Amino acid sequence: MNNQQQLIPQQSLNVCKHRFNNRLINFVLAVIADLLLVTTGWNGYVFANDTETFSLPNVTKIECLNHLQSAEHLDYAVGGAILDPNSNNNKYLPVVCGGLSVFDNPHERKIGYKHCQILGEEQNINDTDKMLHHFRRDSASVVLDYGTTLWITGGDYAETPGTTEFFNGSATSRGPYLPEYRNDHCLELVSDPSLVILFGGQDGKGMRRYEAWFIDLSTLTWIPIESMHLARAGHACGIVRDSGNPSWKIVIAAGGWIIWNGVEYNGITDTVELLGIQHRAYSKWRFGPELPVSIARAASVTTPDKSRMFLIGGQKTTGNFYDLSSHIYQFQCWNLVCQWTKLEQELQNGRSGAIAMVLPEYLCMLK
Repeated sequence: MNNQQQLIPQQSLNVCKHRFNNRLINFVLAVIADLLLVTTGWNGYVFANDTETFSLPNVTKIECLNHLQSAEHLDYAVGGAILDPNSNNNKYLPVVCGGLSVFDNPHERKIGYKHCQILGEEQNINDTDKMLHHFRRDSASVVLDYGTTLWITGGDYAETPGTTEFFNGSATSRGPYLPEYRNDHCLELVSDPSLVILFGGQDGKGMRRYEAWFIDLSTLTWIPIESMHLARAGHACGIVRDSGNPSWKIVIAAGGWIIWNGVEYNGITDTVELLGIQHRAYSKWRFGPELPVSIARAASVTTPDKSRMFLIGGQKTTGNFYDLSSHIYQFQCWNLVCQWTKLEQELQNGRSGAIAMVLPEYLCMLK
């Protein structure tokens, strides 16, 4: 694959106008976020509830006294950092929603976990306001509306693939239907407050998909765009700004399981596809620099300034749920030339299906 890819605008995109209000001001003030948090997922032995934290920008392991861990052992969950609706001090909440849960027996799988929880807070399982309307695993989520809302989409249960819902830190509400059933897909915020891209995943029949859409949540309009070259599911994703030309935003689809030349490929791939967005135009999907290793079900997160995406952990071998990565990779672009860098810092143990988010470091009480 060609490791240097130039992205040329092909079509126009009607980008929603920004709303400049108090929420935007609060979001800008609160975006000083320098704590990378990785939580839940499968660690090769059990569904995890522990959290690992790293100081940014150097990705250095730190320990928090306040143990920002999940109240349950979870895999296949989603989450993100949103602003506390009950605080005027720009307080962030590390949120985890849905997934598969284990309770007393760490090797016993339950049907699903229906709550949204705030890491580090005591969980009240009777709090119906924080309960999802459907069980969800293998969903996708994104933080939008200037950091105030987590949008949770799709999932791998019969009742959930086409449904979505919102969580604002205190209550859930139903969202718009997806254009097609999806699980193991990707969702990224293109432009605040409400312009989002959805791409890849599996459909209701378990087939991997190529398709991509934009949606403007202010109008609830799905806009189909050109499909990816490879149908893929379980891929990592993010959006970064080109450091040499900040007007470019680059959407990343990395790794996962794919369909190659019309044939379902059971191995995990190292292929990467990129979609460029500049002002009101977007490019065709192009192949980008390959991952240093084939990986699926890796956690991914972009820094608040969109300068870097981190790809964290993941499963390295199809069918072998114990062959897990502990590595952290960084993705950056300069003048439309992009590259992956393996960082020295690693996870304590390999894990797949984890959740990664970036938070203000003050949420971690340092040892």
